Parts: sequence; structure tokens; C-alpha cells
Amino acid sequence: MKIIGRGRYASETYPEPRDSSALNTFARNFARGPEGSPATGVQLLWNSIDVGIDPDEDVPITARSTGILVISGAIGISNNSGAAIIMTVRVQIDDSSIGSSFRATVPDASFASIPFLVETTPLDTPVGETHNIQVLVQGDGASTPADESSISIQEVSVATG
Repeated sequence: MKIIGRGRYASETYPEPRDSSALNTFARNFARGPEGSPATGVQLLWNSIDVGIDPDEDVPITARSTGILVISGAIGISNNSGAAIIMTVRVQIDDSSIGSSFRATVPDASFASIPFLVETTPLDTPVGETHNIQVLVQGDGASTPADESSISIQEVSVATG
């Protein structure tokens, strides 16, 4: 039997100790909001950003390892307009929309949550560059109640065949 390791009974050893603390560190950020009830057709103003400063439309992220981000969340919509409305949610990087639009019909006198999920590529979010993620909400006659929406940004690993 051949024992490989660092102990005194090992017949072969690794050339140097392996420090895994610096490997696989991934960027993340999270925000809740919005700050009040903005008119639709504007980017949401987040009132609580995990890694950021004051309330802002921008949720900053700097990819550390792969440049692949998964952006997910849900936007709360309240409709008291007197009729059903169609709402659209778009995720943006530095004010440019990415991925698909997320649409939902919100009946009158009701509340709806519109979930979203978008993945970026290293071309969209290169490692080492800081980018701002925004959420654009469009539709007429609705409001986004305070603290009923959230966004989560996670950098993920790459499959290595």
C-alpha cells in the first residue's frame, strides 16, 4: 500500500502545503427596497445595500473569480389603478438592459411579486471590474411599495469538465 500525504508514514509527499483559503472566493451583494414608491419607468432606488453606501439605484459588484454572475430577486407591485395592468421588469448592467424582460399582469386592487433571474457572462462582467446592477420597472398606474422588493447578485463557479 502506497500512502501519499504529509505525515511521517507517507511514502510520497505533496511539494508544498495547499492553502485553500484564497481559492474560490466569489463576489456577492444584496439589496432591499425600494426607498418609497417611485413612479414606474424608472430604476428602483434601493434603501438597503449590503455592500454599498447610501440608498441608490446602483447595486455595485466586482467579479473576483469567474465573471459569471447570477442576478435574481423579486419586485413587489401594488395596483390600485382601477384596471389590470401589465408590468415589465428588466435587469440592467451600467444602465443597459441584459437578458429577458419579465412581464406580469397585475389585477386591480391587488399586490403581485414579479420574480426575475438573469445570468451574465465574463464579457458582461469581467473579473476585477466594478459594475452597477439596476432594476428597471415599467408599466402605468402601479406603485412599488417600500421594502417589498429584493435583489441578490452572486458570482458562481465555472464547470470544469
